Amino acid sequence: MAQNLNIAVFYMLAVMSVEVFGVIMAGYASGSKWSLFGDMREAAQVVSYEVPMAICVVLPVLAAGTMNMNDVGRMQAGWFTNWICFHDPFTFLAALVYLVCATASVKRAPFDLAEAESELVAGFHTEYSGFRWLIFFMAEYASMLAVSGIVITMFWGAWNGPLPVTRWLGLWHTTEAGKDVPGTLAKIIGVLNFIAKGYFLVFVMMWVRWTLPRIRIDQVMKACLKYLLPISCFLLLGAAAWPLVVPTEWGGRVGGFAAAGLVLVIFGIGVRSTPRSAAQGRRARVY
Repeated sequence: MAQNLNIAVFYMLAVMSVEVFGVIMAGYASGSKWSLFGDMREAAQVVSYEVPMAICVVLPVLAAGTMNMNDVGRMQAGWFTNWICFHDPFTFLAALVYLVCATASVKRAPFDLAEAESELVAGFHTEYSGFRWLIFFMAEYASMLAVSGIVITMFWGAWNGPLPVTRWLGLWHTTEAGKDVPGTLAKIIGVLNFIAKGYFLVFVMMWVRWTLPRIRIDQVMKACLKYLLPISCFLLLGAAAWPLVVPTEWGGRVGGFAAAGLVLVIFGIGVRSTPRSAAQGRRARVY
């Protein structure tokens, strides 16, 4: 029977951190130096990236005032402006930092150094094939769904859609105690919303794997310890100071506009930094 845990966020992070032990034991038991090298990389990478990832999860906990993921999801009902990622610019950036750290924690490219076939044959699962190999990748894709579920619940509206369609359709009803609760159809739509968001994030992780080349292990550790960890600490301090600087009654609206502005700035930087094709470069030189 499912439990309504008051420390659900802490529990999910603790359970996901156990995955590294399976990889380490599997590689060590293989008796192969390639598997052992992959284990060492996995231990260093996952343990390091869990620190900024956990710090980023603290930001929505500060905004919601609870670690109960059900309560956090209910607080984001209504329009998409109620989502915690639009609460303030710091939580918006924390959602992006969390996605980067989550991609590294589940060993997805460009952070898949634990199984780099160009260096370690196949890394920690070099000596495994068939059903045993299948178990490894089932666990990897399950981890992708798990980290996606956390970011959806804590930042991106949980099971709520961007628009309150279920309320427009009258799929909620009022109990005798005067409390509005969703009907069966509204709950089904919420489940579909959650699944669609989860599969979209899994697709993004796969998309990144197809697009970006693998980086070196020293670059992986440098990105975490030199950049992501200080950025996550700064975002935590900013989110803690935000309610003290911006009045509560219109702080959410200011945060939404600031987050929208950050989206435009990031998109603009990405467009400006996109390299031109060779044909465009030749036309530019000719004219």
